[in-house]
Amino acid sequence: MLYILRHFEKTAVHLDATVLVVSGLVAFLLGLVVWLGGTAFRRLLTTVAGAIVGCIFGLLIAGKNITSALASAGLAAVLAAVLEKLFITMLAALLAAVIGFAVLARPYIQENPGTIPTDLQNAQNNAGTLNPGQTIQVVKEYVTTLFAQIRNISSQMTTFKPAVIAGIVAAVLIMGFFFGNLIAALAAATLGTILVFAGIVLLLLYKGAEPISQISSQQTFYATVFAAMTAFGTVEQLLVCRRPAKKKAPAAKNEANNQKIAEETTHNWRST
Repeated sequence: MLYILRHFEKTAVHLDATVLVVSGLVAFLLGLVVWLGGTAFRRLLTTVAGAIVGCIFGLLIAGKNITSALASAGLAAVLAAVLEKLFITMLAALLAAVIGFAVLARPYIQENPGTIPTDLQNAQNNAGTLNPGQTIQVVKEYVTTLFAQIRNISSQMTTFKPAVIAGIVAAVLIMGFFFGNLIAALAAATLGTILVFAGIVLLLLYKGAEPISQISSQQTFYATVFAAMTAFGTVEQLLVCRRPAKKKAPAAKNEANNQKIAEETTHNWRST
């Protein structure tokens, strides 16, 4: 799997600079907002996250069919906006599953070289620069190849590891029921950190650097940075982005209002 990512890193020099820069800036800026203030915009966060998750599942199910992916993204975005609290908990569980998979599947990710399609081999050997349409098509090919590799790795994992991932997911779902604010802040901070990392990688690829090789060669360091950013974002959102509690009218005031309404009703009935 790392082999595929490194192959993409070398191919990036032939990709359209505008696509890399725009997508990198969008991912980075959106990541900052979600990382530091995602829970303050829960409806927006769930809608955007729902669209992303829906698009990914659409690509997994429909392959390279972009129409099905967009339809899946739209449906997921609507459901996420309507079922806000439930979706945030499910998003946290999904992120936990992804991180758990990345940790437990590390030997397979390191050792399995993967298979590079011929089209991507040709894209890397291209002497010129691809136009925006060709760039998007190449990126789609890489994403599809990565998903195929993930499915292949999943099939090779022993039964114990998927059971551990399922246990992590179940624990997050249960915690989301009892500690909704904590799980929401953790999900937003994790998603924001991922987007920030992705944005920086894309921008560095535009500059001709090799961020993927750098990260893979110092995995412990970057994993520590990732964990620290996630922890900071979680604590910051719990302290700063709290939703104001709904004010409840005092019981005495409610009782007085009810009594006043009852007296007015009685008076009107008697006058008639």
